[in-house]
Amino acid sequence: MLREEIEAKEALEKLKGDTNYLKTGVISGKSKEELEKEYKEYKEGLIRTKKMKLFMTTTFFGFFFVILIVIGLIIGYQTYFRDLKNKFDVDKKSPYYMNNIYFADTFLSEKHLTVDEREEYKRWLKSIKDYKPSYIVNFKNFQSKSLNEITASIKKIYRIMKLEHPELFYFDTYVMESSNGIHSIEIFNYYNTKFKILRDLKTFKLERKVDDFLSTVKSTSDYNKIKQVYDYLSDKKLEIGVLNENQNFSTAMISNKTSCESIAKAAQILLRRLNINSRLVSGTLYEQPRYYNIVKLSDGYYIFDACVGAEIKATNNQEDYQKGMLAFNTSDYQTDLVNIKEEGMGNIYKYRKTNE
Repeated sequence: MLREEIEAKEALEKLKGDTNYLKTGVISGKSKEELEKEYKEYKEGLIRTKKMKLFMTTTFFGFFFVILIVIGLIIGYQTYFRDLKNKFDVDKKSPYYMNNIYFADTFLSEKHLTVDEREEYKRWLKSIKDYKPSYIVNFKNFQSKSLNEITASIKKIYRIMKLEHPELFYFDTYVMESSNGIHSIEIFNYYNTKFKILRDLKTFKLERKVDDFLSTVKSTSDYNKIKQVYDYLSDKKLEIGVLNENQNFSTAMISNKTSCESIAKAAQILLRRLNINSRLVSGTLYEQPRYYNIVKLSDGYYIFDACVGAEIKATNNQEDYQKGMLAFNTSDYQTDLVNIKEEGMGNIYKYRKTNE
């Protein structure tokens, strides 16, 4: 209650004990009825003032809230739902289709998995695409194998899945549990997005991040396209050795901190979307685990490690950065799974030293 209103009420209470009022019915030249009328008018004026202030405040915050909603809708549309400039035509009926970001090259699975293992690979992919928490392994695909052999096959499928499907940003890892021998094997999928709708929203966001980059790439030689991927990914800050989410390609696209594995996965997606013949591989560099890419140019295959550029860029050494893509000692790389010689890539891996 306002001070003026309190004083007015106190004045009315005093009337009852005022000697002059008791004798004459008036005080300060005004009757009780007149004072009560003035108080009533004063109180109504206070109420009107309060209502006006409340209306103005509510209107202001309401208008501000509407503006925030409009801004949010615009940002949401731009981030998640705006039309893509670079359409990506993929076979959505393929068992290897996971999302519109990327379509898998099945070279490794065709070469390194048996027919039955490939069937299990497809079943596992479907469970991940459907966001299933787990699925039961079809042990018939592993008949006449021991539990240790089946475990080895599952691990091999997982390694190949990570290389063939860099677009699986939401899938972290798995745990396999068995009971009753090999007759009941269950694989539990672990995701880094809590709900399927969050995965879908992040997929939309990443689609548009990739689309933004593709829109900046000039139509030029394959070498220059690769260089633009190198420049784009080299601007990311590295935090090497961080596990879980930092190992998926999304951190190289929408985060300030990422890892070499994430950068290699992002490079694979961007290179393939630019129609560059590229493959994501894993191996070692200086005997440390490393993910990188092998790209094909007109005169042969080359190791492409965009993480090198990001590491050099962090030191702000512009001269080394420009050389990073062109003159790295590739003899220090040891590649898993991919037998370069069998694929006609030769045994000399080097970056191009001249522009095309």
